[in-house]
Amino acid sequence: MLTAPRTFAGVARVGRVARQSRTIDEMLSDPARTGVVAVARPEEMPVNETLALEDALRDEAGMTVDLIVANGLLPARFSTADAQALAAAPDGPEIRAALRAHGHARSQRSQLRRLRRHARAPVTTLPFSFDGPLDLPGLAALSAELERAL
Repeated sequence: MLTAPRTFAGVARVGRVARQSRTIDEMLSDPARTGVVAVARPEEMPVNETLALEDALRDEAGMTVDLIVANGLLPARFSTADAQALAAAPDGPEIRAALRAHGHARSQRSQLRRLRRHARAPVTTLPFSFDGPLDLPGLAALSAELERAL
């Protein structure tokens, strides 16, 4: 989609479509006017896709990703020692749920480390929201976090 204006400008060469396509391509190609922020969950497939996006944007559109946001990062509620103590505790639904949550948070942090290690763009995080749809104050708080990253 980002290379379409350049393609149309090359095909049309003259006329209204060519002028509009060149104008759009110039805007998209100007890093002072257009930035790219990739948003991905800190999980294996989204991290793979984000790293591939960085390469594709550079190779096919001559653009760079300016920032990557790892969205929905779960809190690390248990230390390794806590998780070991939970695993040694008598089995029950609460213990299994806590261990699953710990495993998911650990997996996310592992993928976040991989993303930071391989991405060219800076990576910031936003926390998982347990409150369902965000209200205005919740959006304002996430906006403030993103503003600091930018």
